[in-house]
Amino acid sequence: MVYQRNREIKVLSAELPETPIEEIESLVSAWKLVIWVGSDDAKDRQEQSDVDTSAPSPAGRGLSSSAASFWSHVTVPVLTDEEDLRLRRLVRSRAQEIFMPPAIAFAEQKAEALSSIAQGVSVAFACELISRIYGFTDWQNMVSQFVPASRSKFDEEVALDLQLSRRTWQISVIEQAFEVEKWLATDLHSLWLPSSHKMSYESTAKWTRDSTVSSSAPSRVVRKSGTLRLGKHGTDPSQDDGVRR
Repeated sequence: MVYQRNREIKVLSAELPETPIEEIESLVSAWKLVIWVGSDDAKDRQEQSDVDTSAPSPAGRGLSSSAASFWSHVTVPVLTDEEDLRLRRLVRSRAQEIFMPPAIAFAEQKAEALSSIAQGVSVAFACELISRIYGFTDWQNMVSQFVPASRSKFDEEVALDLQLSRRTWQISVIEQAFEVEKWLATDLHSLWLPSSHKMSYESTAKWTRDSTVSSSAPSRVVRKSGTLRLGKHGTDPSQDDGVRR
């Protein structure tokens, strides 16, 4: 636990060199980014009930004055006018579930991954988008509602019907946010996987809104009458002898 605390202080100090060390130590003490629990169920329940569920935010909501002062030094990413307009156009439909990330840092890393995969997408826009994909109204709402040690199960840990339900919802949000056809939104989702525990991505995984060929497009499509193998780029698929009837 001491190692983790010192590590958090070291990382924050490097990111915010002008912030006094006393304020950083105060924030880490109030933040409780990592909650250490034992295997005993009673102990787990007690320790979780002792957790301060007021998550840190740039507004300093629920924090001590020193912690609020700390967050006043943090630069919050700002959306461009175009990005703000695109987010405002999103239909405010209600998600079937709220996906609680294991940490705010997890959501930030997923947002950074989206910014890397989808060309021309800023980290600020990606943060706002992932908060909506997780079922929150916006990034600030997700931060203020965040509850430590209460993460939702990852895609790999839930039943198939919930996986499909999540996937349908997440693709619909992507489809609206980027104003693309469903197959392109599905392609981006398969590269990104926002509610998966996967945190490593291929450097070659790239996606654009005007893609004509997806980087993860399947090599074949299935239809009722059989399987049609797609021809190589620049060839006529009708000349492919891979059609089986």
